[in-house]
Amino acid sequence: MAALRTEAERLEQAMRTLIYPILSISPELTIAIFKACVNQDPKHGPLALSHVCSQWRQAALATPELWTNIQSTMELRVWFGRTGTCLLNADVTIRSSGDLATLEDYLFDHPSRWEMLTLRMEHTAFPRVTRYSLPCFLPCLRGLYVNQGHMLYPSAEHLEVAPSLMAAYAPCLVELRMKYIAHVLGAQMAIFTYLTTLCIAGDDAECRAFLNLAPNLQSLTISSPPPEQEGQVVSPLVMSQLRTVIILDGYPGFLDHLITPELEHLQFELDFAVSPVAVKSLVSRSACTRSLRVLDMSVGEANQDHEFTFITRFFDLMGTDLANLERLTLREPLENSLDPLFYRMGHPGDQDAYTAILPALKSLTLINVGYLAISTVSSMAAMLETRTTDVPEIAKLESFRFSIEADAWNPIDQATIDDALTQVRSFRDRGVLDIQVYTASPRFTNVWELRECLNRRCKP
Repeated sequence: MAALRTEAERLEQAMRTLIYPILSISPELTIAIFKACVNQDPKHGPLALSHVCSQWRQAALATPELWTNIQSTMELRVWFGRTGTCLLNADVTIRSSGDLATLEDYLFDHPSRWEMLTLRMEHTAFPRVTRYSLPCFLPCLRGLYVNQGHMLYPSAEHLEVAPSLMAAYAPCLVELRMKYIAHVLGAQMAIFTYLTTLCIAGDDAECRAFLNLAPNLQSLTISSPPPEQEGQVVSPLVMSQLRTVIILDGYPGFLDHLITPELEHLQFELDFAVSPVAVKSLVSRSACTRSLRVLDMSVGEANQDHEFTFITRFFDLMGTDLANLERLTLREPLENSLDPLFYRMGHPGDQDAYTAILPALKSLTLINVGYLAISTVSSMAAMLETRTTDVPEIAKLESFRFSIEADAWNPIDQATIDDALTQVRSFRDRGVLDIQVYTASPRFTNVWELRECLNRRCKP
């Protein structure tokens, strides 16, 4: 009987190997595969693996690295116990005092193990977290993201607790994303030597004070209301390593004094057109003509009474400062501003077009074009003809994308759309051409139906 039992086990193992060959690999290789693949689903990956079979469950439970991404306060004791002594990546939402108490028990008692920390909470929970919960020394923390609900510019009772969070000593901090910076001027703060990515909101003085603590910053995303007092004498703010500047929801006053000699990416996500003089001043003051590669800006609130359109005036003012620009995005361009832009890009040798505009440009994106006139389609086709063929001293356009925003007050002219599709069809094989149309026209039940219609008609 013993021999028969042994033979049966051997045959069963052989059949399992044939049916499930992955079970025949060594436990070490299984664990290596898990480590490489489980991060694609950090929340459910380890649990899914442990439910396949006993062999995989043993491998998952024996690998603490699989459990270091904590994204829920549910069963946190069990999950936390499986992390061993590994560094932790926590992404948790605080909805109640119970969630906060659970975090205090298992996360806040182990500050030396934090590597990446994301806290999502309502602003009512923020004071307790910052005042009572967060430790003062975070030796391994590399990334901190705090989302305090929808409070863009909070009231004073919420602002006063922020220094306890911002004063946390994190010598290895590389990335910091917060909804606002509060009262940092009075806080005892360390220099963030390794901080390279910063996303904050706050008033002009607070943001400027914090930037002085991050000498090696490379990427800045900032939201700031206009300064309350104008005309003050302010010293220049030199950020020698800063390469990316993204402005959200307001124009910070310190931008008029910023010097960024290595600036590569400048972006304005505003509801109004940024001043051409401000952009010209920043680029000239920083002497970043050679490094500037990406410009993304809103041009929606232009002065239409001027004899030239906003876009024309902008490029006339910038001149050769954009000679090395490779990617340009214009948001909310007026219908009368695209014709001269396309004309000048399509006629680089025409003296009436002044100079060869944007000679290094490889990608052009126009977002929410208000109206597509027949003249615009014609000048667009001429521009594409020039920019998608080999022209000396001008880069070939590799990407051209635009979206048309139409609604009941701004209906789509179907004849013009048909003409546009006819014009651009021949250019699809020369580069990337992506037409996106957003509309509330009753002819189509939804955006996707219209987009699919246009995509089918654009195919060669």
